Amino acid sequence: MRNRLPAAACAALLVLGAERLGAQSGGAPRVVRANAKVADVRDGDVMQRGYWTILPEARPDVYVVRQVGSGRRVTFYTDVDSISFRVTRGSTHDFVIVLPNGDSAFTRVTTVDPNRLRYDRIAGTPRATADTILFTLGRGGKIFVRGSVNGSDTLDLMFDTGANNVVLSKSAFGKGAKLRFSGTRENAAFGGTITVRESRGNLLEVGGLRWRGVPIIAIDRADGDGIIGYNVFEDKSVEVDYGRRIIVVRDAPPALGAGYVELPTRLRNGLIFVQATLLDGGAHPGWFELDTGASWALYVGHPFAAASRFPGAMERLGERSSGGMGTGRVRTDLVRLPALRLGRHELRGVPVDLERPSGEQQRGDGILGMDVLRRFDTVIDLREYRVWLRPNGHVAEAYDESTRPGPLLLAAVALAVSAALAFAGLRLARRRRRGTPSA
Repeated sequence: MRNRLPAAACAALLVLGAERLGAQSGGAPRVVRANAKVADVRDGDVMQRGYWTILPEARPDVYVVRQVGSGRRVTFYTDVDSISFRVTRGSTHDFVIVLPNGDSAFTRVTTVDPNRLRYDRIAGTPRATADTILFTLGRGGKIFVRGSVNGSDTLDLMFDTGANNVVLSKSAFGKGAKLRFSGTRENAAFGGTITVRESRGNLLEVGGLRWRGVPIIAIDRADGDGIIGYNVFEDKSVEVDYGRRIIVVRDAPPALGAGYVELPTRLRNGLIFVQATLLDGGAHPGWFELDTGASWALYVGHPFAAASRFPGAMERLGERSSGGMGTGRVRTDLVRLPALRLGRHELRGVPVDLERPSGEQQRGDGILGMDVLRRFDTVIDLREYRVWLRPNGHVAEAYDESTRPGPLLLAAVALAVSAALAFAGLRLARRRRRGTPSA
C-alpha cells in the first residue's frame, strides 16, 4: 500500500508541484478535485468516458492532443469537478487533481507530441524546398507509391487519406518486410471487427524519404502490399497532382493558381471530412470522408439519406456490395445523381452508392472516393486540416457504374477505435487505460 503523507506535507507538496508546473506553463496551475480515480475526457466532439485513470505517481501525467488543426477545446470531468482548456498548436496546459486522501496528480495537456512521425532524406537525395514522390494509379484509380520497410524489396503501397496508420499485408512479408510484433488488438474496420498484429520501431522508406520508429499494423489483405496513411505527413502540406502523377510534400501550402477552391472541412475521429452538396432537384449538404482508399465515387450512409429524404426521383442503375478489412459486406443501391457540388465546382451524372440499413458504423454522412477525387488535383494542409480542389484532365471521364462486387474501403483499418484514439489524444506513457472512446 502506498504511504500517505500527513495533510500538511501534502499541502506543501501540492504547492511545490504547482510551482514547478506553473514555471513551465506561465503561472500556477489550476486545481480540480475528485473522489473517484477515473475521469472522462471530452476532446473536441469526441467524448471518452472512463478514459483517464488519475495517477498521482506520474509527475506529470501527460495527455497529448493530436491533430489539433486551428485549435479545439479539451475538458476533463472528474466525478465532482471539471476543467477545460482551449488548445492550439504548440500549447501546454497544467493542472492538479486532488484526491480525498490528499494525493495530488499533476497533469499536463499538450499538443507537443514527441511520437509524431517525421521524415528525413535518404543519403544522396537532393535537398529541396519540396519533396516529390512519384505514384501510379492502380485498381479503382487508387494512388500507389513504391517503398520499403526494414530494408525489404520494393513494395507497392497505397496512399490513403482515410487511414492514419501504416499497414502491411501478407504479400509484403514475401518481399522481405520483417516485423517484430509487440502484440495484437481488436480493431473495428469497415465490414466488422478484426484482430490485427502491432509492431513498433520500424524503418519506412518512400521516394527518397525515410521515417524511423514507425508503428505498423499487419493484416491479411489489402490492395497492393500495404497502406501508408496520411499520418506520415502530419504537419506538412500534401499536393496530389494527377496529371504529373506526383505527390509534392512541403512545409506549408504553395501559392495556389486559378481554379483551386477551398472546401469546408471537419476532423472527426481522426479522419478528414469535406462538405459536399447532393443535388437531385433539392439540395442536400453533408460531410463526407475524404478517402483515397475508396474506389467508388460517392457512398451515402443510410441515416443521412433517411434524414435528408434523399434521394428524390433518380435513375436506378442496379445494386452493389462493398467490403473492407472485416468479413462482412454492405449492400448498396446504385443510382445516378444529377449533380454533386464541391465548392463552386459541379460534377454531373455521378453514380451514388446508397447504403441499405446494415448496422455498419457510420463515417459522417458518407465517403467521397477515388472515382470523384481523381478528377481534381488536391492540396491538403495537414497543419490546419484545410483542403483545396482544382479540376484536372480526368474531370470529363466516364464513371464506373459496373455492378460487379468490388472493394470500397480496403484501407479502412484506421477507423473506429484506433482512429478515435489517434484523434482525441493519447497518454504519453504506456499505461493501462480503462474504457474506450465513444462518440
